[in-house]
Amino acid sequence: MRLEPKKGDLRFVLTSATLGGGRKDAKAVAKFASRLTGGEDVQAGQVITASHPEDIIQSAAWGKPNPWLYAELQRWLDNPAQTEHLQNTLHEAGGCPPF
Repeated sequence: MRLEPKKGDLRFVLTSATLGGGRKDAKAVAKFASRLTGGEDVQAGQVITASHPEDIIQSAAWGKPNPWLYAELQRWLDNPAQTEHLQNTLHEAGGCPPF
């Protein structure tokens, strides 16, 4: 007995750590996935790409964190009563608006 599913009856989950070079290749990866799955309509927006923590931390959106901030965060975690101090520290570090 042979199964003959109709288009859309199956859900494909394709993974590859080495396919493509990030968001810039999403369209080509989607086209490849469409061919691989027998014509399923895979869009570039459905392609999930990897990111590396060091890329995220040092990106323009995040900037490079001040090392002393980690010590302040740890002090707060050790004593939740210092919430106002933490808020002020985050503001001084440029991590959030004033409270």
